Amino acid sequence: MSIVRKGSQILPPTKYEIQLLQKARDVEEYLSNKEPMQSDKLKVRLLNENYLEPKCSFCGLTRWLDGEMPLQLDHKDGNKENNNLGNLRLLCPNCHALTPQYRLKNEHKGDTYSNRDNPNGNRA
Repeated sequence: MSIVRKGSQILPPTKYEIQLLQKARDVEEYLSNKEPMQSDKLKVRLLNENYLEPKCSFCGLTRWLDGEMPLQLDHKDGNKENNNLGNLRLLCPNCHALTPQYRLKNEHKGDTYSNRDNPNGNRA
């Protein structure tokens, strides 16, 4: 991709121009996994475009104390690259922490300290 500036001189797009083009993409491209997108940015797009309701899918809370609930985008299958809408839900931090795939907490389940940090199982 290139953008013409200053007469006929062709220059690559700036980081800002790339960000503008990415914002212009249809959210369906991200939901069909054609394009990757960070979860926090995808959450904002899904809320702004009314794909998801701003409430916890488990407990239903929308507010916490005197403000809005800080919702997190959860991937039901634990694969952060699977952005299909059916795999996504909004959870409050409490409910999200109770899910089996929360922050991949089971990724090293059963590993001991020594073999988790050293694949050969030898102590470093």
